[in-house]
Amino acid sequence: MTKQFHAQLDALHRGVLRMGKEARASLVDGLRSLVEDDVRLADSVIAHGERLNRLDVELERDALDLLALNQPMAQDLRTIGASLKIITYLDRIGRYGYDIAKVEKALSDGTRPPRKPVAFQVMADSAVRMLDQALDAYATRDAAKARAVKKQDDVVDGLEDEIFRQCVTYMMEDPRTITACSHYILVARHLERAADNASKIAEKALYMATGERRLPV
Repeated sequence: MTKQFHAQLDALHRGVLRMGKEARASLVDGLRSLVEDDVRLADSVIAHGERLNRLDVELERDALDLLALNQPMAQDLRTIGASLKIITYLDRIGRYGYDIAKVEKALSDGTRPPRKPVAFQVMADSAVRMLDQALDAYATRDAAKARAVKKQDDVVDGLEDEIFRQCVTYMMEDPRTITACSHYILVARHLERAADNASKIAEKALYMATGERRLPV
């Protein structure tokens, strides 16, 4: 392959990592807006929602151009294929942050339950840690780092169950919390899906590095 091709491939790789930072920020800030009751931060997350979508479209275009014009093989081909999938997963993760910020906006009228699920922050921290490790595996083409991500998913699943049980208790104690608790259950689902998508990113990083298609269970 030509030097120009590899320069463009490196640019695609860097672009995916830049998109990863944007998706991470959306998820972190979306959850923080809810935990801290920060409507202005929620507005900021929502206002920047289109930025990730633009990156998704631009990076997909660049990846398809590389495929069409160069017919790459071996690891170069796997890198482009993995990148195409990863930008989709990152767009979803960023969207979960956007949706959580929308929940903060919906609950800003004072209808939230008296006690906020304490597991939200722990759950978000776990999901973000998985995302960081998956992106690091992609950045360094490190198969061992990619394999280490999946085993953390059970922690996030357990926290989602904990939040669900806590919200059901709230609703049974005070029916006035039903609407807000329904939103909280949805937030927990968004965080669980963010962790799932981090696992998928790690899976594609492993495929890029080795050709293996599945993370160890």
